[in-house]
Amino acid sequence: MPSNKVFNNTHKLYASVSLSVLFILCTTKALSSENAEEKSASGVEKLLSTAETPFYQTILPNGTIQFSDTPTALSTPVVMEQQRLNSMPSLTQNLVTAQQPQTQVAHVPNTPIHRLEFVTPANQVTVRNNHGTVEVNLSLPPVLVQNTQLVFTVNVSNILTFTANKPRFNIENIPRGTHTIFVQAHDKNGKLIAKSLTSTFFMHRARVK
Repeated sequence: MPSNKVFNNTHKLYASVSLSVLFILCTTKALSSENAEEKSASGVEKLLSTAETPFYQTILPNGTIQFSDTPTALSTPVVMEQQRLNSMPSLTQNLVTAQQPQTQVAHVPNTPIHRLEFVTPANQVTVRNNHGTVEVNLSLPPVLVQNTQLVFTVNVSNILTFTANKPRFNIENIPRGTHTIFVQAHDKNGKLIAKSLTSTFFMHRARVK
């Protein structure tokens, strides 16, 4: 009987000590968590306070930029706004953006930068002239007036290509029927800088009885 009583007392003492240790550990962990939150809040407040503090930048003769909270004769003020700090993207967003491949636009040489239009003959127009004469009038931007070579392609009875320095002239003796005209503009180095859409016109010549 005495041995059982000693055993029970020892068991109760061990349980009491275990509960005390567990309570101390939980209390220590809670205090550590509160201290961490207080430090974090203090750090955020300090950062926000710093964001509202004016800084000054100085550009040295070698191009180096120095920042300081003390102004000098050569410095300019730089203020970090709190709104910018709050709207800064997260590190995860930056990593995702950095991992996304950038689409590269292929460079196409000799890409025309201007679109030319025919005033006459307009597309799908009927030209009525007994001599088969059609007036060609090209709307030419002012930037292309000087040092520009115009290459016209006319499909009459066969394909006719010729060069002209003026945007307005006449083509004579065009037979009856459907014809097309197209123009390209080149600079003095031969680079294609403008072109038109194909214009289709119909030549109508009265028959002499």
